[in-house]
Amino acid sequence: MKSLEAAAENHDADALIDCFAPDIIIRSPITQRIRFSGIEQASDLVRRVFEIISDVRVYETVGEGQPSQVIFWRCRVRGHYLEESILLRVADDGRIKEMTVFMRPVPGLLALAVKLASSLAGRRHRLRGLAVHLLLGPIAMLSRFGEPAVVALTGAGVPVPTRER
Repeated sequence: MKSLEAAAENHDADALIDCFAPDIIIRSPITQRIRFSGIEQASDLVRRVFEIISDVRVYETVGEGQPSQVIFWRCRVRGHYLEESILLRVADDGRIKEMTVFMRPVPGLLALAVKLASSLAGRRHRLRGLAVHLLLGPIAMLSRFGEPAVVALTGAGVPVPTRER
């Protein structure tokens, strides 16, 4: 889906939202307890995500032109590396009716979760945003600083060069 790829890489939230069907459903990679339903919720989500992520690069699309597609991209969240794979279900008119989002690695996902969940909670009241930040922030910090130690302790795999992280 070339228009989705261009919108993501150009950091154009409105162009991405234009790819959505009015009744779109977005399934979160952060929790299975909620989903975003309809263009209003999806638009709010995309705009908030685009305030947090940067340097989006699409590197593969599987099933282009099919009713089910998967798009893969890399981005940054405040310096953290993050990869996404997004399962798309496309309506007959070519608009996206469903997105199921998957992310890795954990430190990047948690960095996004802290910023995004705090932003969403802060819509109702600033203190809610702060509370969410206080709940998730320590987990993200532990992951960020603990990951190198866990990797060193396991001695598993082959180290990835810094330029690829």
